[in-house]
Amino acid sequence: MNIVELGKWIAKERKEQGLIQDDLAGMIGQSYSLISDLERARRRGIGFDMLRRVVAALGYELSFTVTKIERKP
Repeated sequence: MNIVELGKWIAKERKEQGLIQDDLAGMIGQSYSLISDLERARRRGIGFDMLRRVVAALGYELSFTVTKIERKP
């Protein structure tokens, strides 16, 4: 998932749950502008912990996988 897809997903989930940006922002102790920027893919360099908090506020758990890549000599 890239930053644009992530923003669209956050907006979709938020709206489906009947939340406005200010509601979601309040749930994580941030301003609505953070949520707005995330949803419009205007926020770069968001930390993993902040993203985890946004996702958790929507009722999800953020996870990722680290996989070793075989390199050719």
